[in-house]
Amino acid sequence: MSAAPGAKTSLWDYSVALYGRAGVAAACLGLQERRGADVNLLLFCCWVGGAGRVLRGDEIDRLVATVAPWRTAVIEPLRAVRRNLKAPPGGAPAHAVRALRARVGKDEIGAEAIEQAMLADALSHRPAPPPAAPATAIAANMALYLNTLGAPPSDADLADATTILCTCCPDTRPLEALRLMVVNPDPAGRAPSCRPRSRPSG
Repeated sequence: MSAAPGAKTSLWDYSVALYGRAGVAAACLGLQERRGADVNLLLFCCWVGGAGRVLRGDEIDRLVATVAPWRTAVIEPLRAVRRNLKAPPGGAPAHAVRALRARVGKDEIGAEAIEQAMLADALSHRPAPPPAAPATAIAANMALYLNTLGAPPSDADLADATTILCTCCPDTRPLEALRLMVVNPDPAGRAPSCRPRSRPSG
């Protein structure tokens, strides 16, 4: 899997490292459970943003459309099986179920890696705009993606996005990260980015 222009690591290596940082997995899964967010797309937004690339609205739409069939046909069914095996119907040998769940989990990770390859390839031949500051680019990209998921983000959604952004850019303070998420303009001229349903505290 190739690196994005300006990126120092591949999307997969970047994702594994970022996802393993304190608070990031919980934040990603929170957005997944509440909003139906694709964690791989969130990580992709951070990866290209870390290299200074601000995605356009049409590029986000293209990325979503590119991976949606794969997610629906492969990743989501594998995830459902893995979750069902956590508390399987009675009568199945526990040791066999644990082994099967581990194998399904590995297959799910493999399917996630394939999705990331699809994402990395989707924009690999498109010219990049002039680079922006990483924190600004990551905030703009996540805000654009979250705007595709329906209702404006809740305070919990913004808190999770802020956790991810501050982990990507440790010099960015939480209040500054929140400001970037809320007021960052959509470079495609679509609706304003991430307007919360209620005023964030602090």
